[in-house]
Amino acid sequence: MTKIEKLTNLLAGILDHFASQPDKENVRFITLIKDKFGFEKEFGWNKLLNAIYLLQDTELAKKSFRKFSLQGPSSDNDIGERYLRLYGILNAYCLQKDAAINLVEVFKIKDKTQVKNDFDQLNIIQLRNKVAHLAAYSSDRREKQKIDVYELHQFKLSIGEIVLCKNQVDFEEYNLNDSMDEFDTYLGQLLVAINKKLIKKVFSSQGEFQIKLEKIITDAYPVDKTV
Repeated sequence: MTKIEKLTNLLAGILDHFASQPDKENVRFITLIKDKFGFEKEFGWNKLLNAIYLLQDTELAKKSFRKFSLQGPSSDNDIGERYLRLYGILNAYCLQKDAAINLVEVFKIKDKTQVKNDFDQLNIIQLRNKVAHLAAYSSDRREKQKIDVYELHQFKLSIGEIVLCKNQVDFEEYNLNDSMDEFDTYLGQLLVAINKKLIKKVFSSQGEFQIKLEKIITDAYPVDKTV
């Protein structure tokens, strides 16, 4: 499993832990989760579940892309397949960004606006926004009248590279693997922080979930101790 899968599943496992506990006081499960997890409102439960499901589903799409790249499992040189997989993987990352922002909001580990801005600076999100708005994308939101026009080069796409032509003059190249790694590192750090906070609050940073988290961190970040 990827580190994103492991961290997401750990979060889901903590939820399952409480779901499997006998209800001795006849407390509504959502109320129990709200109190245990420290949500301000019960709707935090809905955001949590949605984010977990979304991260799990989109991670499967990312694993497929890592394995087969733009061409896909077919041996045919189908340019349509490449476009489909490119748009699909870019939207998968955008969905993961939205899921992560919801988790940051309900667990309050960082400023939501800052996290959103951090995500928007990542190459994979910038590429997605430019590809999704090829006819009218402003790279500088402060210049509302400045609209850049982007064209996705089909020739470069056929050999697995992403090259955009900006305003028919300038070229921008994107390395998909490096851009995906950059995003996954940032998302992984957010998920580590969320799990740390939850395990500290609920289990006082002790027990099986703490051990599992420490192993994930050691396996995924053997050198980086900042997470």
